[in-house]
Amino acid sequence: MKIVVIGGSGLIGSKLVSLLRTRGHQVVAASPDTGVNTLTGEGLAAALAGAQVVVDGLVEAGADGDAIRIAPAFVQPIAADDVAVALADLAVRQPVNRTIEVAGPDLYRLGALAREVLAADEDQRLVIADVHARYFGAELNDRSLTPDAHSRRRISKNGCGTQGLRCRSSGPLFSCA
Repeated sequence: MKIVVIGGSGLIGSKLVSLLRTRGHQVVAASPDTGVNTLTGEGLAAALAGAQVVVDGLVEAGADGDAIRIAPAFVQPIAADDVAVALADLAVRQPVNRTIEVAGPDLYRLGALAREVLAADEDQRLVIADVHARYFGAELNDRSLTPDAHSRRRISKNGCGTQGLRCRSSGPLFSCA
């Protein structure tokens, strides 16, 4: 099966590409590093030609000088290895024509996690909780980044496996944030 992984050279994307290849699939790691730019469309048509599945694993972040303004939304972080395993399982299943949300078991404020990451990197920038801070261009509420009430399953603290998928209707592609 031909599977295209958007963001296929990133942290999770590269793990997913590796897992899918070991399972015998033809995988295209679509990223600027491989000549595929999803913003300009450069190389995208060639990468998608003949694909049966597309997995979009793109993530972005932003900063404002010596401060980072982050919406005080909740997130449910999950280990990159667990995301890659869940996506590898999903990519070869029958299409469900909806977005599959993969999330960890615990809720954290986005700003609290940012502070922990910066502290671990000995980065002294200030993290400011700002309800008007944009995330992918949108203002968030507390639950914008967590699976909604219609989600089907939870991730266990032991890893994702089959109980670790959360689903809600959206479109024909799998998308994780």
